[in-house]
Amino acid sequence: MTQTHTRIRPLPTFTGLLVIGAACAWLVAQGMAPLAASVAAVLLGAATAVAAHGLSRAASVADGLRWLLWPQIAAVVVITWMAYLHILPTDLLRVPNIDKVLHFTLFGMVAFFGELWLDGKRVWRLPVAVVLPFGLAAAEELAQTLSPHRTADLGDLACDLGGMALGWLLARQLLRR
Repeated sequence: MTQTHTRIRPLPTFTGLLVIGAACAWLVAQGMAPLAASVAAVLLGAATAVAAHGLSRAASVADGLRWLLWPQIAAVVVITWMAYLHILPTDLLRVPNIDKVLHFTLFGMVAFFGELWLDGKRVWRLPVAVVLPFGLAAAEELAQTLSPHRTADLGDLACDLGGMALGWLLARQLLRR
């Protein structure tokens, strides 16, 4: 009987460890407690390692890009966490309407990579790559009403949805090619 061994690929492992170290240092510099920064950095590093693994094995552009869903989700989770801890970089937030641009971009990328991952899956005739993140974004906007550092804003939710719609459309175009 032949025994198969799983080989650890150095690129994903190195990439994940590099991201963990860099993210941890940056998050602590932003004011996140070291333990919380370590957890967030491990999340970012693990997601990046998974993406590096997928990218290294991709057979096509769309197949490779879909793996970027995981670090994008990790980034959204960490940024949301930083917002609740009130430690987002304030210099960036001084730019007029930058929060709307960030909502549009971050959630647009989730829908883009999500559609590449899900390839047309639907629920109630709507794309899962839009419905699922929109539901989570709506729940998070509602949760902001309970936070002293956050402000619920329907404009943010509209930008989330607009970004998701554009991201989904761009992914559909890429998948058609």
